[in-house]
Amino acid sequence: MKMIIISNFFSLLYNEFGDRINLINKLLEKEPDYLPAIKQKYTILSNYIDFSIHEMPWGLLLDKPSSEKEAKVEALADLDDFLELSKKLGKDNKEYIEDCRIYYNAWFDFLDNKDKYKSYEEYLEKNNIAY
Repeated sequence: MKMIIISNFFSLLYNEFGDRINLINKLLEKEPDYLPAIKQKYTILSNYIDFSIHEMPWGLLLDKPSSEKEAKVEALADLDDFLELSKKLGKDNKEYIEDCRIYYNAWFDFLDNKDKYKSYEEYLEKNNIAY
């Protein structure tokens, strides 16, 4: 019986808030300094950013169904959010975040100029961006 109640509770939460990040965001709106939520959001964003950077050369940067311009704005906002979470947790990720910002901006510039390059790798080389 307890398992059914817990399952129903989590179903209700999911129906109300969607995925885990939305639930955490709602919680942080009410309690911006709630450490367990900050840590969870930090972990989620860290994993997402790491994955997006890893997959970038294969064109799988973002999984969000939006226009390139919206996706760029969202990606850069995620980096800003991650920087703030890092500060709250006393983690120094500033250099890593700035590197990610370079690659995100380069990726979207590459997409705008795809006809001029054979690959993202060539784009990076011709624009003197270390990778």
